Amino acid sequence: MGLQANDEGVRLREVKESDLPIFFEQQIDPAANYMAAFTSKVPSDKMAFLTEEQLIEPGYSKLTIIHNGCVAGSILKFEQFGNPEVSYWIGKQYWGKGIAPEALLNFFRKSKSALFMLAQPRIISHSSS
Repeated sequence: MGLQANDEGVRLREVKESDLPIFFEQQIDPAANYMAAFTSKVPSDKMAFLTEEQLIEPGYSKLTIIHNGCVAGSILKFEQFGNPEVSYWIGKQYWGKGIAPEALLNFFRKSKSALFMLAQPRIISHSSS
């Protein structure tokens, strides 16, 4: 389907505290949890989720994905076993609209290690778009 001509497109911005309840609602969807590579131990535990969201480790980079002025999800760069990784979460209502690929492209454009990540692609979860 992709983005429509009248769409504002996809942009990334720093995470705001007001994004966290939206991220929580997005991650409690059973279908989204089934497809995700990483999930909360107890997805319905809002306090644990909000605590985990506040504990982003140094060196990690998390941004909010905005589509047409709304929080569509989040994207996170981190290291695992010494290798850069990228993980993203898109709210179910935004699936199938081309938002995840556009957010990834925007993220790679901003990332200093984008070429390395693109040179070693690995799929660790099902695509949500």
